[in-house]
Amino acid sequence: MTATSISRRLQMVTTYDAGNGQMKNGRLTFGNIAASATDEQLFTAAEALGSLQERTLKEIVKVEATLLSR
Repeated sequence: MTATSISRRLQMVTTYDAGNGQMKNGRLTFGNIAASATDEQLFTAAEALGSLQERTLKEIVKVEATLLSR
């Protein structure tokens, strides 16, 4: 069996006021993340981008897809 990485994405989950005091979540997704990027680098980049948003940064998620084959 072989495992081949086929994609990496960075998701930033943000929180915002949707009106009437209701808080909602939104997602910003960045694709084509370099395979050489470390978790620390992704976290630092997401924090920097989050500081430029009007919405509050709630979570930082790394999404990886791997193809398993024989």
